Amino acid sequence: MIRDTQAAHGGPPHERAATSAAGPGRRTMLTAGGGLALTALLGGCRVRLEDDAPRIPLIPTRTPIPDEALLILAWRECTELARVAATLAALQRLQGASLHTEQAETLRSVLATGRVPDSVVSASPAPTTGREAPGAATPGSTSEGASGIPSGGPAGGGGGVRTATEAGALELGPLRVDRRSGLGAVTPTHAALWLSMLACRSRLAAQLGVATPWQPWPEQPADGEATFLQQVRGTLYAMQVVAVRTSGAARERATADLTWLDALRIRLESRAGSALGAPPVGYALPFPVTDGPSAARLAAHAWSGLQDASGALLVAGSGDAARASMVVQLLTDVVAHGSAWGVRLRAFPGLVR
Repeated sequence: MIRDTQAAHGGPPHERAATSAAGPGRRTMLTAGGGLALTALLGGCRVRLEDDAPRIPLIPTRTPIPDEALLILAWRECTELARVAATLAALQRLQGASLHTEQAETLRSVLATGRVPDSVVSASPAPTTGREAPGAATPGSTSEGASGIPSGGPAGGGGGVRTATEAGALELGPLRVDRRSGLGAVTPTHAALWLSMLACRSRLAAQLGVATPWQPWPEQPADGEATFLQQVRGTLYAMQVVAVRTSGAARERATADLTWLDALRIRLESRAGSALGAPPVGYALPFPVTDGPSAARLAAHAWSGLQDASGALLVAGSGDAARASMVVQLLTDVVAHGSAWGVRLRAFPGLVR
């Protein structure tokens, strides 16, 4: 009885104590060994969210940020334009290198904030066979390569740019006729940044002697047009004062500005209808204007204000190529008129810093 009980509990007490003192049993060792092997196996597995990571069931893949392909393309183009501007005298005089470097750095910062992997940003676009129809997608991919970027790098390429005209054509980028159908393919998240950058590039192209092929304005007014119109009226009043207080070439510039502003006012008012109301009789001036120098300072102040007010239109360019073209055209024209009065071109005009 006692022997049977001891056998059932592993033997006599002194034998069990000896076994415990000698160390863990075989079953314990096997269990621990299996656990360590499983831990090592699992520890060697790393869950990656890069685009080239193998697809693992139940493991989420990386979701691209809004406008990712467009932002990467813009970064590549601005990087290439900065390189071209550093070697081309015509762009050096226009401070093109510093403008495009700022644009590239800003776009890269947006991509970094969105945690877009470096491998995606710096990846070379997938080449095409050259047999596809324009805009056609190859099976299993898109006509824009794996990341949605048009094949062949920056459109037009900057490696062989030697003249101001070639640089101007490169500046146009998405504003070119063969690419402008996707001009409005940007979400409201990045529309202001995207269209503001294009206004700077359009202005540089014009200074290089290359005109932008603008699209016809859409029939429906864009959001922000009424706010912009109010600023146009104020700028018109300020330039009337400038025209009175100046003479010679300065008065001629002011008169030309008045002609353009009045035509723009009429066009915007016809689009707004009767809901906008009549303009005020006059506007308060920011400082006394009594002579030519103070009038020139007022002109620069007025055009800078109108440029900043253009920012209200930028988001309206999202989702529609014709409206995006209209917004960029307005901002580019405002920048051009302001430059005659010493308003410097910014990398992102219309965005208040």
